[in-house]
Amino acid sequence: RKIKDCSDEWFQAQEIEKMEDDKESSVVDRRKNLWRPPPKPWLKCNVGFSWDKGKKICGAAWVIRNSKDGNDIVCAVNRPKAWPSFKTQVEQISLAFNGILDWRIEHEQKKANLGAFLIARSVTVEDRSQSYIAQGYPFWLKEVFTNESCVT
Repeated sequence: RKIKDCSDEWFQAQEIEKMEDDKESSVVDRRKNLWRPPPKPWLKCNVGFSWDKGKKICGAAWVIRNSKDGNDIVCAVNRPKAWPSFKTQVEQISLAFNGILDWRIEHEQKKANLGAFLIARSVTVEDRSQSYIAQGYPFWLKEVFTNESCVT
């Protein structure tokens, strides 16, 4: 009886430990998909794209923040010879970064690039085709940018 009681307790402890591990793992997985600030003194430029094949229109957004962008263009900048169809875009990006000694381009998951993606998508889905430059985020995305700043 003592052995059975001890083994029951051991199995229960294993279940509790597994649940705690799963919970911790879930939190870590969610953090991987969140926007992260760049290390100081870097700036992070999040670029979002949205394409509507039926309407044949594209939305794009560039969000610069301090304290990562469509994967195709990231690959094209990092390996231009393998992506000849993006030659013009790569040349424009390279020209824009001319004179900046230290920069890199990385792919961000859509969940970690939500603000820029939603601005770009607003062009194709909500017909918000007005170009603009602003300091701060659009009022309709306050919650997205506020939540991201809490991660920092």
